[in-house]
Amino acid sequence: MKKFFLAVFIFLGIANFAFAQFGQNKVQYKEFDWYYIQTTHFDIYFPNGGEQIAEFGAKAAEEALTQI
Repeated sequence: MKKFFLAVFIFLGIANFAFAQFGQNKVQYKEFDWYYIQTTHFDIYFPNGGEQIAEFGAKAAEEALTQI
């Protein structure tokens, strides 16, 4: 039984090392122009083109805050 657990432990260690070598994401940054709208209790930040969803989020956040 000890040999089984030792084998599983070694296998997981090797698998972890093998997968750690691949799949590492390279962080890529893009330049964004951020805009924001202010409500009574929140500042909602959004990129260009996200006005509608930001307005929806602001309204939903204020409504949720009143319910809390």
